[in-house]
Amino acid sequence: MPGREAIEALIAELEAQKQALEDPIEGLTDLARLNIQEETRAAVNSLLRDYRERGGELQGAIRALQELLEDGYPSLPQPDFSAAVTQDVQDQDRTVSVAAALFGFPAQATTLNVTTGPAVPK
Repeated sequence: MPGREAIEALIAELEAQKQALEDPIEGLTDLARLNIQEETRAAVNSLLRDYRERGGELQGAIRALQELLEDGYPSLPQPDFSAAVTQDVQDQDRTVSVAAALFGFPAQATTLNVTTGPAVPK
């Protein structure tokens, strides 16, 4: 799982890519205002839409990654359950295990005993 530093580096890369779109967008906007043929205008406007859309997608990705970091990524929040919630989950686990056994699923082991033989010289 990538750590915080990797996410921060990705954000910086995406911000650089978004910034690299600024000049082409400005130039295409200026070009679209000129007295150009309709076919040329359509091509320019199509490319301008694509670049603006990419900029928006990059901004959305940057925002999502920043929100992950603000939420403490890569750590997950640690739950704090009451004793009643813990007991309910344990009860449900027990009854679901019993029901699963009715379908042929083995019950979960509750203990494990290991017996070793004598040591064998190598």
